[in-house]
Amino acid sequence: MQTLTRDAIFRGRITVFQPPRGKGYRFAVDSVLLGFFASARRAATAVDLGAGSGVVGFILLHSGAAGTVHFVERDELLVRACRRGLKTNGFASRGSVIRADVRSAGWVSRFPGVDLVVCNPPFRKKGSGWTSPNRDVAAARHEITMGMEDVTARFAELLRGSGRLCIVMPPERLDDVL
Repeated sequence: MQTLTRDAIFRGRITVFQPPRGKGYRFAVDSVLLGFFASARRAATAVDLGAGSGVVGFILLHSGAAGTVHFVERDELLVRACRRGLKTNGFASRGSVIRADVRSAGWVSRFPGVDLVVCNPPFRKKGSGWTSPNRDVAAARHEITMGMEDVTARFAELLRGSGRLCIVMPPERLDDVL
């Protein structure tokens, strides 16, 4: 079983578990920025698509911007990291981790009409730019296992009429998002 590092953000107020450097995808500043941006308005229930280690959802829970966060992640190691982070941060009663592929709609019916969907999807289209030799890092940065169509299909099914979607994307991908 692969080990996880224990890292802290916000001067130790949030603990994050993630793969060691060079062994898998580790969160970056865009996740922190997304968490802050999405925290601008309170949501009773949020879903984090492709949650990774859980940073975005942990920020929502820590700030009180979300009452409950459901983390959706396909990678077993990151599911384990997310669950451990929920417990360690004292958020276990306010969150759940679902091991599921965002491309599959089978899990969506468990969360009808959420207030907020957050997602830090892969920035790059498959085959564009340098691709990491680490498959997990490559999948997090390039549309190898999840594309913008997958994200838009899920948020359209999840959000209630007045719900919000908050994502991080480079400006050149705006047309793809819209």
